[in-house]
Amino acid sequence: MSPFRTAWPTTIIRSRRSLRSRSCIRAWSKNSGSSSLNTMHCARPRPSSKVRKASTSDPTSRSPPMRDHPRRTIDGVEWVRVCRSVDVTARRGFRVHLDIEFDLALFRVNGVVRCVTNICPHKREAAIHDGFVDDGTVTCPMHAWRFDICTGKNMGVGGGLKTYSAREEPDGIWVAMQ
Repeated sequence: MSPFRTAWPTTIIRSRRSLRSRSCIRAWSKNSGSSSLNTMHCARPRPSSKVRKASTSDPTSRSPPMRDHPRRTIDGVEWVRVCRSVDVTARRGFRVHLDIEFDLALFRVNGVVRCVTNICPHKREAAIHDGFVDDGTVTCPMHAWRFDICTGKNMGVGGGLKTYSAREEPDGIWVAMQ
């Protein structure tokens, strides 16, 4: 059971002080009219091997340019191989930065690979891949907005995430660029 699950409603509050070093989410519960700290979950930044970012200084740390990703067209839709199947694990997001337009987050939900845009609609920050994954939803570590990974819909108010079709094949994970 998730540390955020309780029998009563909770409100998620973001700790601003932890923005630089790590992401923390505190869940406060209202019980008998008084507020008390229920739980706090902090996640340290991911190792750089899990994050694929474009860096001009170190050629080994950047993902290849979009033209270097294998492509194929099926029924008029262009598919691009973005990573290996083992890169996307359960309960963890994986970032693929193809170019300025395509910053993607891949997740594995019930054994199926799902792909959404990695940009949170709240402040336009690329952080969805580092979010807290639970029961097919991801919580943005920067703003605590919750999204359904399969549909991209925001679980509260505000805009959602754009979804992309993804398929897993023996040679890797392919995403439809449409």
